[in-house]
Amino acid sequence: MFHSRVLKISLIIIVIFATVGVANALAAANTVPDHPAGEGVGSQTGGTVSAIVYHLSTTAPNNVAEVDFNFAPTAGAQPSAIKIQLVAGGAWYNCTAGTAPAWSCDTTGTAITLHDSTYLRVISGDVTIP
Repeated sequence: MFHSRVLKISLIIIVIFATVGVANALAAANTVPDHPAGEGVGSQTGGTVSAIVYHLSTTAPNNVAEVDFNFAPTAGAQPSAIKIQLVAGGAWYNCTAGTAPAWSCDTTGTAITLHDSTYLRVISGDVTIP
């Protein structure tokens, strides 16, 4: 009876070790491909906006058709992207770089009047700005 009990306990222990060994072997075989995802923090140095010119539409002279300005970064080169906003909470407009430091932002197709344009908000970056 003693031998039978020892045999049963030994078999149970062997099964447990075998199961743990197989599980570890399977987990060690898992591979995850590299992925370019992540999060980080960097400094934003900003810049100075000057020589702002609002161009009015020729077909609707009350509406702003384009905004031109100079952007001088505080440090480094010109950013790769700039967007502007003319009304708080309003649409964002893409800007195109001219000869540094000039930028031009097309606002045609909108009905924003010079009166409605309450401020000029400028964002810049070296990545695509959604």
